[in-house]
Amino acid sequence: MAFTFNLDADLTSLFNWNTNLIFASIVLSYESGPKGEGIKNEITIWDKRMLRTADKEYHLKLQNEWIEYYLTDVNKTLLGNTVEVFLRWEQ
Repeated sequence: MAFTFNLDADLTSLFNWNTNLIFASIVLSYESGPKGEGIKNEITIWDKRMLRTADKEYHLKLQNEWIEYYLTDVNKTLLGNTVEVFLRWEQ
């Protein structure tokens, strides 16, 4: 499955004298499996590396951005489930 999304996030405050790189990603999370088991699934659909020297990239303002990694549901457990969307980063 492919789709687009919008994102407006200012990550400027994550950078300091000791930060050389931020790796940001958008992750979808949902539970699957028989009722009561609740197997947690996390799928990365988009990511970006931001260098300290590229300060114009600190503010992510994406409009109708296509996902980078397709959402595939091989076991057909996603249909009808609630999906949470997270912006994650690592320094």
